[in-house]
Parts: sequence; C-alpha cells; structure tokens
Amino acid sequence: MAKNKQEQLASVLMDFYQKPVARVSIELILSILIVIFFALFAIRPTLITMADLVKEIQDKKELTQQMNLKLASLASAQEQYTLYQPQFYLLEETIPRQLDLVKSLKKLEKLAGEGQLVINVMSLTKVPKTVEEGSLSNEFSNYQRDFLEINIEVIGSYLQIREFVEKIMNLRQVIIVDQVVVERMTESDNLSASLKVSLPYYILSSTMDQ
Repeated sequence: MAKNKQEQLASVLMDFYQKPVARVSIELILSILIVIFFALFAIRPTLITMADLVKEIQDKKELTQQMNLKLASLASAQEQYTLYQPQFYLLEETIPRQLDLVKSLKKLEKLAGEGQLVINVMSLTKVPKTVEEGSLSNEFSNYQRDFLEINIEVIGSYLQIREFVEKIMNLRQVIIVDQVVVERMTESDNLSASLKVSLPYYILSSTMDQ
C-alpha cells in the first residue's frame, strides 16, 4: 500500500515538472537567485566605497569647521595687531633690543637735575656691546636678556632722594632699583645716597660670547 502511494507521488511530481509552467518557475527562481548572488558581489565594493566617501565627507566637514575657527581666531588676532601696532614702539623703549647707553645715562642725570640732586658718582660695571641696526633680528628667540648695572651716588635731602628713586621706577624704560643706602653727611645737613640700579635689555645670542 505504501509502495503504491510513493509510486503515485513520484508519478505526480514527474508530471508536474514535465509541464512548461513548472520548468519556467524553476528557471525563474534560479535566475533570480543567480542575479541576487552576483548583485551582492557587484554591489559590495560600491557599498564599501560609499561608506568610505560618507566618512571622508564627515571628516572634511569637521576639518572645515576647525579651519573656520582658526580663520576666525587669526582674523581677531590680526584685528588686535592692527589696533595696537602704533604702540609697539613702547615695547622697544621699555626693554630695548639695542641699549642706548648715553640716552639712558642722560635720563638719570635729568631726573637728578629736576630734583636738585648733586650726582657725586656714576659708574658702570661694563659697557654693553652695540650691534648695527641692519644686524638686528625680528625673531624674539634670537635674543637673550642681559642687565647693565649702574652705581649712582647722589647728595640731597631725604625728600629729594625719595622722589628721585620714585621717578626712576616710573620711567617708561625699565630701570630696576636694586639697592638704596642712605647716609648722613658730617659736613652738612644733606644726605648721601648710594643707588645700585639695573637696566634690562635684549642682546643677540650670537654676540653673547664675543
């Protein structure tokens, strides 16, 4: 009985597959599967390329944003530079690259004269080197800071000496008052003040050991 059923089922299937509709359906399914199979292999590189392009576009957007921020910062810095450029000479006067020794000494003499002080002694520990203007560099890293020490002895009243020291400290050019020693003079009511001051300035590193 079971054998008859199997034979009947086999006969039915043979009849079905021999029909044109069945053959067309199988061929259609196989064709679709083949198309899908090859489509996946053909599209995969394209999908990978598209993913890479999307990532590259995103990275470039972030880079563009960063560049825009930097450009805005540069524009702001340029604006500030232009605004304060007329005052840059004050920096050169404050701590010069080329110390004008004569001019600096005359400033001290002028302050003493304005305060009616008598300069008894003015001595230097060294004479700073001079460099031709054409040899000066605009690169700050090429310079080192140095100090010129000046010893000054003045004679006058306490108020005159105090005012002299205050004026030195308020000069546009930086002059550091390192020490002040005041003594009473035996010959008069005046005081004698010994000052040790330092003038900072910048010197080219290449000339330091010359």
